[in-house]
Amino acid sequence: GDPLARDAALGAARLLLQRYLPGAGIIQAWGELSDPAQRGRMIIDCNLNLPLLYWASGHSGDLRFRQAADRHIEAAARHIVRPDGSTFHTFFFDTATGQPRHGKTHQGFSDDSCWARGQAWGISGFPLVFRHNGDTRLLDLSKVLANYYLNRLPDDGICYWDLIFTSGAEERDSSAAAIAACGLLELASNLPLLDPLRVDYERAALRTVRQLSE
Repeated sequence: GDPLARDAALGAARLLLQRYLPGAGIIQAWGELSDPAQRGRMIIDCNLNLPLLYWASGHSGDLRFRQAADRHIEAAARHIVRPDGSTFHTFFFDTATGQPRHGKTHQGFSDDSCWARGQAWGISGFPLVFRHNGDTRLLDLSKVLANYYLNRLPDDGICYWDLIFTSGAEERDSSAAAIAACGLLELASNLPLLDPLRVDYERAALRTVRQLSE
């Protein structure tokens, strides 16, 4: 209830909204908006920024925050998630026409692979946005991402840094595993009690936390 904190959060939301590109319906992730190398680039990490915009819309009465968040998450769901349930780390749009251009990685193994931490941002981000906009399709999508992730874990349950790897000497990503555990719990908490996957996601999350702590 601190008004200073409220003003600070609204200031952050206004700054984020300045990076919204209406023609493409996305929030540009990095760089100057005039930089041709970064123009029209969204990243899956941005899913975690969207609750700020929903909060700002509710506390200011300005629907532009909510509308930007709704359009961004729709673009992420449609273009950053591949048909097999893996994800691009980043995706480019034509800012004038709004047409999708191509997916790319920044920290993953390759443009066609699946960066583990990006997948974890997706597992977490889609159900977090569902909490604010009530679109159940985001839960279904998070399930698809969660299943892809869980099916590519090594025996100890801690993912490799890119999900193209499922065994061997490649480095693990403990932060991706922790984010995925948070996402699995967020997803499970929003599923019906009788959903058969709810318990599976909870168990996978708790196993991950135990493994990380050990």
